[in-house]
Amino acid sequence: MLRIVFLFVFISFSSFSQTAEIDSFQICLKKPVKNDTMRVFQFNELAWLYLDVDLDSSKDFNRKALQFAQKIRYFNGEMDALNTKGIIYRTENQALKAIAIYEQIIKLRKSRKEEIKLIGPYSNLGSVYYENGEYVKAITNYDIALDLTKKHKKIEDISMIYGNLGSCFIGLGLYDKAIYFYSAALKNNKKTNQTENDGLVYLNLATIYDAKGLFSKGAENSKLAIQPLQKTGNIRKLSLVYFNLVTESKECSKVVEAKFYLRKLEELSEELDEDETWASYFQVKANLMLFLAQNEQALLAIIKAISFVEDSNDPVQLAELHMTLAECELILNKPNNALSACDKANTFFARQENVTGRIRCLKTYSEIYKQIGNSALALDYIIKASELEETETSKNVDAQISALNALNNLERKEKDLELSKQKNEKIELQNSRQGNIIFAGTIISLLVLILLFLSIRSSSNRKKANSLLSEQKQEIEDQKRLVDEKQLDILSSIHYGKRIQNTLLAQKKNIEQNTQDFALLFKPKDIVSGDFYWSSETYESFFLAVCDSTGHGVPGAFMSILNITYLSEAINELKLTEPHLVLNHVRNRLISYLSHDGAQDGMDGVLFCLNKKTLQLNYAAAYNSPIFIRNNELIFGEADRMPIGKGEKTKDFSLHTFQLQKGDTVYAFTDGFPDQFGEETGKKFKSKNLNNLLLEISNENGDKQSLLLDDAFEKWKGNTEQIDDVTVLGFKV
Repeated sequence: MLRIVFLFVFISFSSFSQTAEIDSFQICLKKPVKNDTMRVFQFNELAWLYLDVDLDSSKDFNRKALQFAQKIRYFNGEMDALNTKGIIYRTENQALKAIAIYEQIIKLRKSRKEEIKLIGPYSNLGSVYYENGEYVKAITNYDIALDLTKKHKKIEDISMIYGNLGSCFIGLGLYDKAIYFYSAALKNNKKTNQTENDGLVYLNLATIYDAKGLFSKGAENSKLAIQPLQKTGNIRKLSLVYFNLVTESKECSKVVEAKFYLRKLEELSEELDEDETWASYFQVKANLMLFLAQNEQALLAIIKAISFVEDSNDPVQLAELHMTLAECELILNKPNNALSACDKANTFFARQENVTGRIRCLKTYSEIYKQIGNSALALDYIIKASELEETETSKNVDAQISALNALNNLERKEKDLELSKQKNEKIELQNSRQGNIIFAGTIISLLVLILLFLSIRSSSNRKKANSLLSEQKQEIEDQKRLVDEKQLDILSSIHYGKRIQNTLLAQKKNIEQNTQDFALLFKPKDIVSGDFYWSSETYESFFLAVCDSTGHGVPGAFMSILNITYLSEAINELKLTEPHLVLNHVRNRLISYLSHDGAQDGMDGVLFCLNKKTLQLNYAAAYNSPIFIRNNELIFGEADRMPIGKGEKTKDFSLHTFQLQKGDTVYAFTDGFPDQFGEETGKKFKSKNLNNLLLEISNENGDKQSLLLDDAFEKWKGNTEQIDDVTVLGFKV
């Protein structure tokens, strides 16, 4: 169930604590005031304070505030009263009346050229459209409010509007856009020291990632939400975080963590002692029990959950609870009970017009009738579910395309209007200058005559200079042609060198024969590369190296060829089978032949040796540590902090062993990707971000991983220069 907390409603009106303030203002009404504007202020405050307490009283004081403000022509008091009136209409679900009120406020503010005070009504107008499901109109008004906040440097309000825009894009199902705006809100909060809403933003981000099936990423954001919510004392929202964390931990198969967060949720439920929170606690407990195959306990938990809210008539929560009940009964081989629960869930989903819920019900009906033994009905329901799912998917895609087109059209219209405005201003400016042009023309004519005389005088000198320049130009062109020819020869040689280098790299076919699936990102900085990946195999073992030679370009390529030669010599000629002994040999060869006069040429990298029968992976690593991913968790390999070449340390390389299991993924990479500077941030990508990226894409097939790695690198780099060769290689067993 997607649990989004829609964070921000911009209200251009101040309020105080309710109970004490209501009593205080009621007493003030019985006393005389110094001026009439103070009475309007009191009426407005009481109207505002009664909003959550007594709507009829709020409407009464609002009417008095508006009438009195208009009578004494107190404009700001009238605006505050209209704003509260708009909120009253929204509370009563009278969207059209609320829209009319905010449009009236905008018109009145514009008439007085109070641009800075348009931020509130435009944002509130966006919120009404959002609440009414008209997300494109909501985004349009939020965009206007955002432009005004930036123009008038009201940076403290920007996060609020970013949050609103994120909510709108969630409504459109455009989760990536929503993530962008929530992330922007976090950045602005940090910039303005307004981190009190960070917890709610992280909660929303977590719930979006859960909806996308990225539960590890969801858990990461849920954990980030805990501290700011604890700091602000928002216990109710904190309970939603722990609800999410139980589900996320379960989906990541982290049972111990799931149980820990379930206990935390129970503690908060006891503190709040609200039926809805208890229902959520028992619901997520039931889901965890089902995951642990403790089916009877799951059934008791979900029945308990329903008992807390069965009289609430909340179709959203009741639908989810009865759906879980149906799943429990089905697992316990009680199809008739499951059918009854599914019928109730279907009724609640229909009341919400929740098509996704109805599809779940149809699929569950199919499973129920399959268990009963009625194959015809089971098939009929699965066909209905597929047809409805296809229709809904098509409808959602059409709606998203329509929304994006509408937003693009609006943007084009705004640009056209701006261009038209600029054109009109230009015409007015030209007309105003027309009189000056006549006068200026006379002056220019005189100047032309003077310049003509000077031009004739200098003509002969120019001819002589042109003759000399022509000779020099010809000489420069001859030199340029010679340089171009030499450059072409050099490039041809380097491209030929690239073909030679490519023949020495590990062949795709060889890696495919020895692994289940593999991904590769190989991007030389120049035409040829100091990075290389190389493989070899014996009867039982498969060797794979991912290395970064000293330098890049032509010098790096020479080093890579030399390093490959020494690796091949150690494994194929000397028959060394242990990776650390291979690296020792390569280092000795490099020191003997290259490390003279202080030179420290060599390489960093990792050499794997996979036993194809036992799946035992032996490896040795110089600086570049490999990583392993098992059950969506990162495991970091070890590496010696010394190069394969001359360095401060001379000890033998260490041998490391890792017992692989089927489904494990192994990655090795050079420092080119993490060291690359980003166009937007000017900072390095860093190994931590690369590790998280690999974890995120590790369940995709190798070809798609390769594409995702390339796309991530190019987006990060942008138009900045690539600073080094880049290699990332991963394989599954």
